[in-house]
Amino acid sequence: MTDDRLRTANGFTLIELVITITIIGVLAVALSAMFGVIVRTAPGTQARADDARSLLGVSTWFPADVSSTPIVPVATSASNWSVDPVRTSGCSGADGGSNLLWLKWSETISGTTTTFVASYRLVNDADSAQVTRVSCTNSTGRSVVNLTADLPLSSASVALVNRTNSGVDYVVGAAMQLTTFGGDTLRVDAASRNPNEALAATTTTVPVATTTTTTTTTTTTTSPP
Repeated sequence: MTDDRLRTANGFTLIELVITITIIGVLAVALSAMFGVIVRTAPGTQARADDARSLLGVSTWFPADVSSTPIVPVATSASNWSVDPVRTSGCSGADGGSNLLWLKWSETISGTTTTFVASYRLVNDADSAQVTRVSCTNSTGRSVVNLTADLPLSSASVALVNRTNSGVDYVVGAAMQLTTFGGDTLRVDAASRNPNEALAATTTTVPVATTTTTTTTTTTTTSPP
């Protein structure tokens, strides 16, 4: 009993102290190695997450909007398709950034026609940019959706896709391309599935993009009675 009290009063023995220091050293080395791995992999992981977010945001909205916009001759396409950077959305309120792609289409249900507008815009900050979608119906209201994570300045572009049918050039789709801070290039291609904004009273043949890359077909569309 006396020896135990003396041992407690005297603290650690030399052997116990050496063992404790050794264990602490081993743990410190292991933690340092883990911290190094985290530091090296965190930027890559964050970049991949940003790329995934940007691709998801664009691919969620862009194909659906392009699909709804009618196929029209290039000569008159400005009323439905525009990549003019100074083009405003036409929705109520002030627009931010520059226009990447402006789209307009109409839908008639039970005799009521609703006009839809979607403008994809590149909004630059001090050292980064984001792509936003500004939309409205019948030129009223405004809905703004942030589609991408931060991108380098002037890193987004949209090109219209044209096809020639019977000697006439038509706008049949669009392609959006983004460049990320990681140097990756993200591209989303979309085709119109709307043969015409207003179906004619008679049978009309207009070109539509096919699902292959080698041919172009035509489809016959008749308006409902």
